[in-house]
Amino acid sequence: MSTLRLLPGLPSQRICSRSREMTLSLNFLASKEVGRAVNSHLRLVGLVVGLALLVSPLVHAQSLEVKLLSVASPVGAGDDATISVQTSPGATCLITVRYKSGPSRARGLTTKTADGKGRVSWTWRVGSRTTPGTWPITITCSSSVQQGTLQTSFVVR
Repeated sequence: MSTLRLLPGLPSQRICSRSREMTLSLNFLASKEVGRAVNSHLRLVGLVVGLALLVSPLVHAQSLEVKLLSVASPVGAGDDATISVQTSPGATCLITVRYKSGPSRARGLTTKTADGKGRVSWTWRVGSRTTPGTWPITITCSSSVQQGTLQTSFVVR
């Protein structure tokens, strides 16, 4: 038999194991101090949960605008492709270009920071053996607690 203490000043739990069964017995002390400690902890937990519920929608509801300014399309295999977006100045932006073979690892597709006007541009070389078709581009920008995503595509001929 083992005893597990939940919190200082709170009742203990004894856990006994008998042939695949677990018996849980609580030993409550009938004292005003334990009752006050439990009520105090419950009020604190209630306050924390209440604050989290109030703040949570504010954090998740904020969306950062990411607007497409231009994208080079169509582009020939072996040529350079370029895309430009507008977001908040100082935002950090990540780009992913997906081809049939998976995400591109081309030089130039790096994380960038928006300039003072909120503009970010990428230029990369489309592989000479890239399969022709329409390929998705995803750009995600974030600034403090805000985040926004732009999804577009471009054509490789």
